[in-house]
Amino acid sequence: MDKIIFLLFVLALSAFAQKISVAVLPSESMDASLSNTEENAITNKMREAALNVLPSAMFTLLNQDAVVKRLGGAENYIKECRESSCIVDLGKKAQVDYVAKAVVSKMGGKFMLNVELYNVSTSGLVGVYNGEADNAYGLLGLIGKNVPDAVFRKIPGASRAGVEAPSIARGISGVQSGSSSGFEVDFGILHIKPAYFDDGGKNENWIASIDGRIASSMENILSPKKYSVKLSHRCYEDISFDVVISKGSREVFDMSKHISSKQGGLALSAEKDGQPASEPVFVDGKQIGETPFSGTVAVCSEIEIGSSREKIAVKLENRQTVRHTHKIVGSGVLTDARDGKKYKTVKIGSQTWMAENLNYNASGSKCYANKTDNCAKYGRLYNWQMARPVCPKGWHLPSKAEWEKLTSAVGGEKTEGLKLKAKSGWNSHQGKYGNGTDDFGFSALPGGLGYSDGRFRNVGDYGYWWSSSESYSFSAYFRYMYYYDEYAIWNYYDKSFLFSVRCVQD
Repeated sequence: MDKIIFLLFVLALSAFAQKISVAVLPSESMDASLSNTEENAITNKMREAALNVLPSAMFTLLNQDAVVKRLGGAENYIKECRESSCIVDLGKKAQVDYVAKAVVSKMGGKFMLNVELYNVSTSGLVGVYNGEADNAYGLLGLIGKNVPDAVFRKIPGASRAGVEAPSIARGISGVQSGSSSGFEVDFGILHIKPAYFDDGGKNENWIASIDGRIASSMENILSPKKYSVKLSHRCYEDISFDVVISKGSREVFDMSKHISSKQGGLALSAEKDGQPASEPVFVDGKQIGETPFSGTVAVCSEIEIGSSREKIAVKLENRQTVRHTHKIVGSGVLTDARDGKKYKTVKIGSQTWMAENLNYNASGSKCYANKTDNCAKYGRLYNWQMARPVCPKGWHLPSKAEWEKLTSAVGGEKTEGLKLKAKSGWNSHQGKYGNGTDDFGFSALPGGLGYSDGRFRNVGDYGYWWSSSESYSFSAYFRYMYYYDEYAIWNYYDKSFLFSVRCVQD
């Protein structure tokens, strides 16, 4: 008799240990009708509906991380799985007895909800629910009211009655308090309004945590109680506050009334040719002093130095002083080893350019109008095939991208001509334009152009410079400036044209 009782006890333990396993796959919205955070909220509500009717003594509901892990981390594939056979296959891979999924679509302004539950071993459809709602909140109401009975209570062993527990479902956007669908409101909303100073850190999201758990930095649906919230950002001091959520409430937290930038000390000096130099210092586009500079600035500020507004690669630290010395490579001299000619050079941004047009006598190159005086003033003119290899060793013909990098460094093409043209040598237009301000020492001159048949045009009016970038097999891009405007402009001509050359350092 004792053996029989012991055997029955072992069998009972064995039956108890072999729980029925259930997986709720990540929800999906077809045609992007819901955001990712809203999809996550739908999934959380589905899991809640399952927990409410599946006794823990008999069932194991896999958590979301376990589901994704068992499926090899293929969350995108899970969301793209719409067909019943695919859902069952995922259930087999997840090694569960039952698998369920919610899919949301939009039709005629309404959100359509489809929930299906399958027996993995038989591939049979066990439970299904279809409904419609006006918004994401309504979908949660549909799931809470209908899915337990229509879907999860179809599993043998599910409880016949249950009390729904309040959920924490993060990230529903556009949800208003109350319910137009007639469902009981069993949670409230915390809406966080992000804020920034100027453009500081706008490309980085605030990180929110609620009771120590990562949350949405926009909207969170929470069960009624008191919560501790913390907001963090690389550029701003942490914000902490408590909030009490009640049923149907919508609490709004406006960060703009609470943010303060993290501040750090900056000790900035400049050296030119090994000697201390006085250079203007800019913070977020505004000049705040000259080197040597010492002061407090926001840690996410953009620091620039010099008339060329070169960005300083310095990482500021909150409540710490960072010291940085900016070494300026000013105007230099390039000696062409091929003929001994010397050229001024200038550093603009991160590039070093010749500050004069090239005057190397390559075979086929020409002086404007075949006059040697023009070569001395404007440099020689080259067709594209000559121009590509003509720069001295360690220098090269700039590509279109390298010209555009120069454009960015001097503030854009709308004033590039004005800032790069020499202070003399350009014709004027009705007393306006003509010469530039030569802010960076580039000293662009209007050397004109030449044709393959020996004709020349536009000296004093236009400057043309080849790039190494082709536009078509027979043509290439060039940059030009002209006397009656402040622009610098792109165009492309036949490679046989004769243009000036500016070299940039390798």
